[in-house]
Amino acid sequence: MSCWYDSNPTSKINDRFEFPFEINLDEFLDKTADRSKSWKYELHSVLVHSSDLHHGHNYALIKPDRGAQWFKFNDGQVTPVADQEVLEESYGGGPGLLKGVVPQAEPGMSMNAHTLTYIRQEAISEVMTPLTEEDIPLHLSKLVSGW
Repeated sequence: MSCWYDSNPTSKINDRFEFPFEINLDEFLDKTADRSKSWKYELHSVLVHSSDLHHGHNYALIKPDRGAQWFKFNDGQVTPVADQEVLEESYGGGPGLLKGVVPQAEPGMSMNAHTLTYIRQEAISEVMTPLTEEDIPLHLSKLVSGW
């Protein structure tokens, strides 16, 4: 029986993959698709995996509101990050590609986006509505207030 998982890897794939803040999917639509609305999307969040051959860690880069600043959610720490950092920190291909902008990772470490969330521009106001107390389930409200 063959297995695709190598329990003793000697290298990690760290190819550079670039993605935009905005993407227009119009050119990929079927000829019969509804074109009465725009098919432009804005990047809302990036889930990043930082790792070497033996261990890894996930964190999220999130833009909580249209026009707002990006934030890095890394365990219990939330810090603001620049737009350029969101892209360069997640593209892969090796640390320090944009010296002075992105913090240097340890030798052998890679930082790669593995989940991108885009929101359709026309639906942003519907999707990104302000959070109210009624939106938070009671069991979560009790959990957070107990901290």
